[in-house]
Amino acid sequence: MLTGLALAALVQVAYAQRYPSKAVTFVVPYPAGGTTDLTARIRRRKP
Repeated sequence: MLTGLALAALVQVAYAQRYPSKAVTFVVPYPAGGTTDLTARIRRRKP
């Protein structure tokens, strides 16, 4: 039980960190210009 409480405390600390701290890379395994590629390009734009 003590181990569970310790892990719960660590999870709270992890959620407090800013995410993502580095750039995220999307890999789309389909050719350029397809529906999946266009969807990924639209989704990756910064707000």
